[in-house]
Amino acid sequence: MIEAKTAMERAFLLLAEAELGTCSTWPRPGWQQASAPGSRGSHSNALSANGQGPDEHRSLEDRVESLAILLDILPRSRRSELNSLVSMWSQHYSASRFVSADELRRITRRCLRTRTAQTATVPNFFATAASIAQQGRDADAAVLSSVTRSQTECSPTAEQHCVDGLQTWFEHLHRKQCWTHLPSVVPGDKPVAVNEMYVELLLKTDRSGERELGLGSAGIGDLPNAATSCRHPVPQSHDDVGDPSEWRENDSLLDIRTIVARTLNRCVIVGSPGSGKSTLIQWLAQEVVRGGIRDFDVPIVIELKQYARSLAEHPDLTPLQHFFRSLGNRHLDSDAASVWLRRVSRSHHRVLLMFDGWDEVPAESRANVREQLESEASDFVTLVTSRPSGVPQSLCDREHVDFYRIANLSSRSAAQLATNIIRNRFHSHPAGDGYANAIIEQIQSSAELRTLAKNPFLLGHVVHVLADASTRPGSLNPAKAIEQVVAWVRKQHNFVADPSNLLRVEHLQSLSRFAFDRLFAAERGREWFHETQLQQVTTSDGVSETPLLQSRFIDRGDAMIDEYRFSCPAFQTFFAALHVTSIQCATTQAAIFDQAIHASNRTEVLNHAVGLSEAFRKVSLERAAYWLRHGDGFHQILLRLAKLAAIARQVQGNVHANDAKSKDWSSLIEPIRNKLWRLTQESCDPIATRAYVQSLAELDPAFLLRKAISSVDLDEFVLRCIHRCLPDDSGFGGERVPRRNVTREGGDLPHATLVPLERDRVVRRLAALSPDHPEVKQGIQRLAGQSVRDGANVIMAIASASMVCGDVRATAIEIAMRSADQRILDCMANQIEREHDPRVQKSLLRLALERPVAFDLGWLETQIRKDLEHSFHSLMVRVYGCGAAPRTPDERLRIRRFFSDLVISAMNHGDSRSTGSLTECLRLVAHTDAGGLVDDRVVSAAIDRMIRFSKAPQSQRPEGVLLAARVLVGIPSLGNRIHLKKTLDVALDLVSSWSTGTIPLTEAEVMRRERFATAIAQCLVEVDCGLLLGYDRSCRPVQTALQSAAFEHGWLVFNERVLDRDGVEIAIADGDSLDPVGCTTSEAIQEIMHDLPPRQRSDFLSYWHMVCEGDADYVLTERETVHEAICTVMASDLNTELSERLWSCYQEGKPPSFASWKKNLARVVQRYENRPELLAHLQQLGLGIHKRKPR
Repeated sequence: MIEAKTAMERAFLLLAEAELGTCSTWPRPGWQQASAPGSRGSHSNALSANGQGPDEHRSLEDRVESLAILLDILPRSRRSELNSLVSMWSQHYSASRFVSADELRRITRRCLRTRTAQTATVPNFFATAASIAQQGRDADAAVLSSVTRSQTECSPTAEQHCVDGLQTWFEHLHRKQCWTHLPSVVPGDKPVAVNEMYVELLLKTDRSGERELGLGSAGIGDLPNAATSCRHPVPQSHDDVGDPSEWRENDSLLDIRTIVARTLNRCVIVGSPGSGKSTLIQWLAQEVVRGGIRDFDVPIVIELKQYARSLAEHPDLTPLQHFFRSLGNRHLDSDAASVWLRRVSRSHHRVLLMFDGWDEVPAESRANVREQLESEASDFVTLVTSRPSGVPQSLCDREHVDFYRIANLSSRSAAQLATNIIRNRFHSHPAGDGYANAIIEQIQSSAELRTLAKNPFLLGHVVHVLADASTRPGSLNPAKAIEQVVAWVRKQHNFVADPSNLLRVEHLQSLSRFAFDRLFAAERGREWFHETQLQQVTTSDGVSETPLLQSRFIDRGDAMIDEYRFSCPAFQTFFAALHVTSIQCATTQAAIFDQAIHASNRTEVLNHAVGLSEAFRKVSLERAAYWLRHGDGFHQILLRLAKLAAIARQVQGNVHANDAKSKDWSSLIEPIRNKLWRLTQESCDPIATRAYVQSLAELDPAFLLRKAISSVDLDEFVLRCIHRCLPDDSGFGGERVPRRNVTREGGDLPHATLVPLERDRVVRRLAALSPDHPEVKQGIQRLAGQSVRDGANVIMAIASASMVCGDVRATAIEIAMRSADQRILDCMANQIEREHDPRVQKSLLRLALERPVAFDLGWLETQIRKDLEHSFHSLMVRVYGCGAAPRTPDERLRIRRFFSDLVISAMNHGDSRSTGSLTECLRLVAHTDAGGLVDDRVVSAAIDRMIRFSKAPQSQRPEGVLLAARVLVGIPSLGNRIHLKKTLDVALDLVSSWSTGTIPLTEAEVMRRERFATAIAQCLVEVDCGLLLGYDRSCRPVQTALQSAAFEHGWLVFNERVLDRDGVEIAIADGDSLDPVGCTTSEAIQEIMHDLPPRQRSDFLSYWHMVCEGDADYVLTERETVHEAICTVMASDLNTELSERLWSCYQEGKPPSFASWKKNLARVVQRYENRPELLAHLQQLGLGIHKRKPR
């Protein structure tokens, strides 16, 4: 072993060798002398000057802390005591002795408890308890007699009562079905064994537990619902754990074994209804009895609902007394047994005390129950489960309480649970695994079923429903599956509910009407609702709302706030569809169809209703035929009708309908698929193409396969889309897809996500190895694409090591950027000026967008001025203007001034690289923040640039004009809309000049002009998309911009209006010529003239006549030049129309002096500063914008 000079160095060697299993050969001799251990908490440099590893105290401390936490030696909540533990390790262990992680853990936990722990009373008690647990009811009496008697005041009788009570408890865990089995999700079915059904649940460390959860109920809204928080489909990738993007955000997912191992005092587990809290407690109790949890020998489970009832009758009853009384042994002295078990646990801490269902404790009893829980907390390691509605914040009164919440069921665990259910259902059936795979595929193919699959309880229902249709596994539509789930959930509720709170059919009808009202209300409703809102509906139906609020259909967010929501979005959609199908009037159903087809969330209601009711299918067929003829401009309604037709066709195949009905739906399906195929062939937009192919694959895969095989001129991208959408057994193999340009679909496959235990193992290895060890590169690559919490400082230290290659260092920064300590990030920010690897620099710049890392403004300004590669320059500009680091007012002023200078320079004579970077930065920044980056000079220059383009488009650079347009988009006003529209008109004229043949252009120039016009149209979409409705449908740039917005935002674009994804009208076509935006400049000038006093009117009219009828360049020239031209024309003997108009302005026959004339023009502009729509027309004439003298 390397000779260590300080306690921290010896601690690192102990932990590294415990992880590696061999003597550590690193750090090497000659490492720098560390500072005093008491320096923890200082802000000294955490990284060495040459980045060679933990040769400074703080960096070494980070490695020791990470190893101690990841080896489950030190609870994260006790990190502040690391230095005292390091000193203890140094004194307790010699420098040459190898120490295992288990031994370090035992002595560390004992040290942390010495302040409150008492001397041991029963040394061999837990060995006896473990033996009882293994032998069960038939335990030999000699085992019981082997318990060593206490030498304290506790009597042998108390010890015997405790042993007898635990023996009874272990017999219950071994024999009683309520502990060995889980109730079946299907009412009436036999219970299933816990071990055969349990799948691993992952929990996320709730960081708000240390902050927000202690501040009252405000933080509980941040706890996601395990059934509803992930509403997006899980991508079908090669990842076997879950959604990689979700895991990158949840960097602290842990399994229950790790959580129990890291809990020193208490942990609180929060989960939504059906997320598996009680099952987790049941499995954990069994696992402790089997010896699978290394830290505990005795599990104690107390149901808080029952304890609260007992406490109401016996106010002095402790939780342990209630536990022993609930065992049913009348000869047991619960008081004596409780005292004995409490004293034993205080000395050994080998009893895991679990309280299940804090949310089930009545609100009026929680103060008393919490007080009793606190009385046991000093003697036991406790675990408490609760729904979010139980206000688990109140359980953090004690110090060092860890909060976790159950994460959504991962795709891997969901598939495993489905397989377990099918295997249990088909014990000896040879096709059991085949059914399981078919059911998993069906769940993955339905967005609604995927949402239910995030919740273990609801997933069990879905699997059983689909298994009942196992003769045709793919034939059951999601609506029918959810209908059966609802029926079972209702039946289970009625099994356990009080007679006064039974769920009757009338309750479901009221809930259906309420769900319908929430989705189809005139105003877009919030996700949450109040009890009184539901009560109004139930009261009108003559039923109580209480059974609904107690059911699994409704979830309460907080016990202190009257807010509820549907426990799963699929339930709200289903109940709304149930109400639609209950309506008897076909006219009303048709009106609902018309309203729903306009909104994407309401279309799901139609999909369910079509699957539930034959009568509604007939109404839907008629309305679908109408909307097929009167769809929107970019076929969003067509895609929704295709989904509807696919469901109707599936339902049609499951019922014995006559041929006439089948023919009716075929008559609708055929034109839909033909139109989709035509659009697929004609589309040039990859997003639209992918949507068309996906809809065709769902509607009629056989038709798509025939077309793909028979067509010889399909685009390569279309072929790849077809290959991805068709089933693997369709016969359309990958050999039909050309191999060139294989990356066109964009993006690499996500990195395989590691399970929590493997992730922690990799991080531990990295913390124990030197940065130049060959295994470090492999470990960083395995962590790529994920975030790490514990050990983030170590990984960031690897990123600073100069001997590590650049790509590994860049990846390490990406991994640790979300969780590394701010002190390390600040240190690395100071090193960016000396960093020569561009990959590392880019990662550090991306770090500044995520975390408040402040780079030196002078260095950033110098780099931005350099001739950098485009992506690098764009990143620099974004960090400079939009970095997450807080800046002082003086720094913000400096940023604004420099950024404004950049924009003005780029608009005037910048290259495509600088204008592109600035345009991208302004596009990403929010409208509310754009004003903080640019000043009035930029706005004035942008207007001037666009006006110059309107007057002389050939003389202006398109990149500069596009940057000016982006500036005006970020500073929205009515006047800016006018400038954008006039710029778009000129850009379209440039495109049409080629199509009419007036100007010969190359194909590249034509494409460049079309791209520019499309970019301006996209800017106008963000400002006022209604202005684009006035253009002809053959105008390709405008239609391209509108189509992109339609597919990106789910808009419906009609000839006269635009609806958003919720069916709300957001724009209408402008048909009023008197509107300031739609009117011409001449019409606006007429309105201005009538408002001006005589002298201002005369001077303004003289300017207007000169710039409109004189030289076109007068708009772009100085005022003095225009005034001289006016004087020249009026003094001339030539009698022209322009001279007559100028003479009519001045009765005295000459204009005023230049100073007076200029001042009056300025007063005209000032008069309309508060009317931006008219000011914009003045700016189109060259007034009201900053003028520059020509060079």
